[in-house]
Amino acid sequence: GDTFMVDRYIHGRELTCAVMGDVALGVCEIIPTGHSFYDYDSKYVAGGSKHECPAKVSPNIYQKIQTLALKAHQAVGCRGVSRSDFRYDDRHSENGEVVW
Repeated sequence: GDTFMVDRYIHGRELTCAVMGDVALGVCEIIPTGHSFYDYDSKYVAGGSKHECPAKVSPNIYQKIQTLALKAHQAVGCRGVSRSDFRYDDRHSENGEVVW
């Protein structure tokens, strides 16, 4: 009961990439509707978010997300399907910062 985790807020866009086998699939952006960030309601309430596939990011960032998702999939020994979520902060440059 009384255990909880607190982490700093990471500004940015919510990106996700699935991997099937050893192939990284398309990168999608999850955009909360009516919320400033992707929270419980954005995720679980109907109409709380929309998915933009493919994500509107530079080709370099798109490929970086796919590469990181595939590396994570392989690092934990996945053999089927996995999905990795990322935060992408492009406020200061087109290349921005990718956090997962």
